Amino acid sequence: MNIPFSSALRGTVWEYCAGTSEVFLHYDTMAPDLCGRWMPFDTIDRQYQETCVFQQDLEIWRYYLAKEALRRFCSGPQENACFYIRFNDSCKRPVWHEICLQKEGGSRLFLQIRKAPEIQRALAIIKAAAPELDCLYRINLNDGTYVRYQDSPEGTAILQNAVGNYEQSVEAASRLLIAAMEPEPPAGQMRLESVMKELAQHGEYILHASVRDKAGLSHKKLRFCYEDEEHGYLLLAQTAVCAPPEKTVPGAQEQAKRLGYLDNMPVAFCSIKVLLDKDGKPFDFQFTYCNRAHEKLENTEAGELLGKNFYEFFEDTDPKWLKYYYETAYLGIPHVIRSYSPEIQKYLLIYTFRQEYGHCECVLLDESEQHFLIQELEHSRETMKHILKITTALVFQYLPERDKVILDSQETDEQQVFSEHAIYRILSEKELMPPDSLEALKEGTLKIKKGDHSLSIMVQGRPDREAPWEWFRIIMFDFHNKYTHERTLLGFFQNIDEFRAREEKLRKKAELDSLTGLLNAGTGKKRITKMLERRLDGEPSCHIMFLTDLDNFKTINDTYGHMAGDKALVDFSGVLRRTFRAEDVIYRLGGDEFVVFVEKSPDAEQSVHAMLHRLMDRVKEAESESPLLACSVGAFVTNRRHTFEECYQMADKALYEAKKRGKGRFHIELDV
Repeated sequence: MNIPFSSALRGTVWEYCAGTSEVFLHYDTMAPDLCGRWMPFDTIDRQYQETCVFQQDLEIWRYYLAKEALRRFCSGPQENACFYIRFNDSCKRPVWHEICLQKEGGSRLFLQIRKAPEIQRALAIIKAAAPELDCLYRINLNDGTYVRYQDSPEGTAILQNAVGNYEQSVEAASRLLIAAMEPEPPAGQMRLESVMKELAQHGEYILHASVRDKAGLSHKKLRFCYEDEEHGYLLLAQTAVCAPPEKTVPGAQEQAKRLGYLDNMPVAFCSIKVLLDKDGKPFDFQFTYCNRAHEKLENTEAGELLGKNFYEFFEDTDPKWLKYYYETAYLGIPHVIRSYSPEIQKYLLIYTFRQEYGHCECVLLDESEQHFLIQELEHSRETMKHILKITTALVFQYLPERDKVILDSQETDEQQVFSEHAIYRILSEKELMPPDSLEALKEGTLKIKKGDHSLSIMVQGRPDREAPWEWFRIIMFDFHNKYTHERTLLGFFQNIDEFRAREEKLRKKAELDSLTGLLNAGTGKKRITKMLERRLDGEPSCHIMFLTDLDNFKTINDTYGHMAGDKALVDFSGVLRRTFRAEDVIYRLGGDEFVVFVEKSPDAEQSVHAMLHRLMDRVKEAESESPLLACSVGAFVTNRRHTFEECYQMADKALYEAKKRGKGRFHIELDV
């Protein structure tokens, strides 16, 4: 499926089918559990209105996203649309989001929702620069609809509602307009045709009127301008004034008071006059006002910039911003500029607006620290992502209170959400984890639920049914999420298969005799001791311990050298392996002595004779390779409980008796 939005900006993406009135959630950060399937649009519409949409913005949601509105959009000529709305965050605070609609064919469309925090900041700065602003209307010249931004109790502009046709609203509002400052009735002057005719000659169009409302009679200034050079949207700013224009000139004391507010405002502000050459093209701009915050930002003395041409004061400077200042000063087009200023070596965010023709007012924010923090955060994020990719196979979150497991992809920012039971079912049905490992995982998770703060277990797993088993270490630790106020566990899988293989190899190496490859004395004794701890009393089977040494070992060493002696030991080790079973314990005691232990042998006396004769036959067969190879054997047979030391002493006694009779002999001691 080709989703027409950049993966880096997706946020939430829906696909809507007008024919069936169903919606498919490709991505949704506010309702991740509903992703990946078609569902009735009414279901998601109801959930969003009940839990996500800010109460004051419900009318906007219904205006643009009701089923009838979506069907009209699909069948209409417009290919895409965009509007802004607030959603509640986890703390029930409104956060600005941008919603974009894009048509795909005549019966379906894609909808994208992403956060738009710059809207809140921009509106706050509008209020800082123009505190008397009552409300702002954004009028769509394509269909005549508009969105209203209303003054809030906190002193910021907030999106209030979306209504129907602008012309109809003008007719209704005109009944409140008592007198206009122009001879034509207010409703006629405010019609789009009249406004656009005025704007064709001037960058802005201003009306003044007296309005009767619940508070009585008030005076309003109505300012029209285009939003940008595309002329697709019209902005109408309604401002409260103390009296009609001829009476609104403030006294010297009031002017000084207002100027004091501006001078001491903690946000950098300046007013500039854009200078034009004889051809009417901009070539420089001149500072006409700078507040203290701006002088501090530019690192200049008080009044140092006033009356100065910028490109004369800052020589060899790229005139990259002059175009935007010109468009604001002479065309009335506001701009938001984010760029690096080499003159003062800072990253700036600049909002431009016009109060007087030919002049551009600027609100400047120093974003340098934020820029470097974002860069550092991105670097840290990429570093951590790289480290996790190298050291971990899977990262996940576990929310025990909500019974949710969130799997994070290391390749993308996508997440998969499952219940704990669903995870166990998938691991079992797809044979991705053997039963004993799955049981260990369940037991560990239960401990976490009961209050353990961390967990580290080793399990076997594989990515699919055909792959071989590999060893993984699962590590989990909990923390308190300060945003959701719930206990959260962060966990990850580490592939330790190579580590386990090396560990097993080292373990086996530590257990073996380096020359013969048999078990060494320490390991052999431990295994036999463990076998002897199993009770034999009353059982018909017996344990058998064989103790043997080479008869001619000293002669071989003295005559042919130690290499020949080592070969004799290796050859005899091979004889023992071929004589006894794989489950029998065979180890080199030291020098030319070897121990063999046979557990629970039935018909002990007959079995021990058969084993001894087989051993002697194997030794004779090996004489072609080792002519002097010969051995003596002592055997101890018992069905009673004995310690290792007791068995060894009896086998040693039997070996002594065998050697008394000569070479190549064996002797058996019975305790049954």
